[in-house]
Amino acid sequence: MLVRGEKGTAKSTVVRALATLLPELDAVRGCRFACDPAAPDASCPDGPHDPGAG
Repeated sequence: MLVRGEKGTAKSTVVRALATLLPELDAVRGCRFACDPAAPDASCPDGPHDPGAG
């Protein structure tokens, strides 16, 4: 998602509020692409990931 707007239009406030509404995701620690620890992507540029990494 990209949030754009003029200065002072509450972009940061909207993003923080949205973050509290979204569900938490399980992701491999340190992976920039949030790979699923149960099924890590073998082609991930941050991989290879340990299958048991959380």
